Amino acid sequence: MLTQIGTLDFAMGPFPSQALSKEFNIEPVFTGTQTVVGRRNHPLCGASSLADLVDAEWILTGAAGPRATEFEQQFRNNGLPIPRADVKCESLLALVSLLSSSDLLAFLPEQWAGSPLTSHALSEIRVRENISAPRICLIRREGLPLTPAAEAFANALIREAGQLR
Repeated sequence: MLTQIGTLDFAMGPFPSQALSKEFNIEPVFTGTQTVVGRRNHPLCGASSLADLVDAEWILTGAAGPRATEFEQQFRNNGLPIPRADVKCESLLALVSLLSSSDLLAFLPEQWAGSPLTSHALSEIRVRENISAPRICLIRREGLPLTPAAEAFANALIREAGQLR
């Protein structure tokens, strides 16, 4: 939430890949779970292992760099080759459109497969491997209280995230 132009009250997202300065307070909120997601009736919907999906083409979500490393680690952790992931997408709308109209796959939070917004177009491909997910945190300035509206919003997000555990 913006309090004035150029400042943020807080941010909620994956833990930063690099340490932040001491002016920021990082509060862990939750660790989600991810799953493999593709279009409804995807040709690989019967796959039961990541090994069955290494020849598929994948979409990297979020910014390149840490996300590419996280993606590759899912396969490395299971002794598998890294699949092709030539498409990078940072837009939710574009991601759902690409997934629903192609044979691309992606690692997404498991809630996406059952969401009313996406369940008509996307399906979860349940594999036996555990798909790790980034820890989500709340970042705010150390020693600077949030505005009442920002505090209420942050608390609502934390309460909702508590239901995802």
